[in-house]
Amino acid sequence: MKAVSFQVWKGLSIRVDIQELTMLSIEEKLGMMDLYRQGVSISEIARQTGRDRKTIRKAMKSSLQPAKKKGRGRLKRECKLSRYESYLKQRMGEGVYNTRKLLRELRERG
Repeated sequence: MKAVSFQVWKGLSIRVDIQELTMLSIEEKLGMMDLYRQGVSISEIARQTGRDRKTIRKAMKSSLQPAKKKGRGRLKRECKLSRYESYLKQRMGEGVYNTRKLLRELRERG
């Protein structure tokens, strides 16, 4: 298995196995679910797989399909500045980055 080193603090680095950083694979999840159906406890599955009990419990609760994004179902509104985007890009291309000046010009334009 591949490992990655991270420098945590001046000269102090840690080495982490890549598998610890990734989500459960479908094969792992299926294996865990199979053991769970056979009556093996979550703690025992955790010992056998080297995963945390909370990870096992979460895998048992979830389905095999990837989780859907939780959204509020709101429609995305148009940005207030999108009407002025081309003008702002033009002015910034001319070297004007002063936001107060740009705002004053936008207000004058209406």
